[in-house]
Amino acid sequence: CKKLGYDVTNEFIAFPKNFKEAHDRVADLVEEKREQLEEQKQAAIRQEIASMYEGLQEQYGWSNKKFCIAAPHSANEIITEGQTLHHCVGTYLERVAEGESIILFLRQNENPDTPFYTIEVRGFNIIQCRGKCNTPMTPAVKAVTERYQQEVLDKLKIASQKGDTLCVIGLRKPVLAV
Repeated sequence: CKKLGYDVTNEFIAFPKNFKEAHDRVADLVEEKREQLEEQKQAAIRQEIASMYEGLQEQYGWSNKKFCIAAPHSANEIITEGQTLHHCVGTYLERVAEGESIILFLRQNENPDTPFYTIEVRGFNIIQCRGKCNTPMTPAVKAVTERYQQEVLDKLKIASQKGDTLCVIGLRKPVLAV
């Protein structure tokens, strides 16, 4: 009753004629409110992730002759990545929206729309890079991520340390080195 803002000092509320019926009705209302709040939260997360795309792509996008690294356009794209590769990146949406992690997609240039590996960046470091069914990096993928670390992430870190403005557009808080 308190969660719904009911006056529990009111005898009609505190001592209903049919307690079980009143309890069940209030429990249903509490569940409906919880679901509504969760839907609003998820909508805000999805909107935040979508608003981050351009800034992330501008600063974190990269390619060479065989591979490219790109930011996701949307929360749905992150979820689809996890479903396709059978790993848990889809559960990272809140972390991404809050600026705690950046999710990037490693693609083969010959198949840019096909999930290959997923990269998680925190601060200016690759925390993990996983392929299908959470497989670790192959030697070729490891070489690509090491090059990416040097060519993109290390440069962003140095620029940040020099005091250059490096707040990614769309993030609620600046991405800082950990």
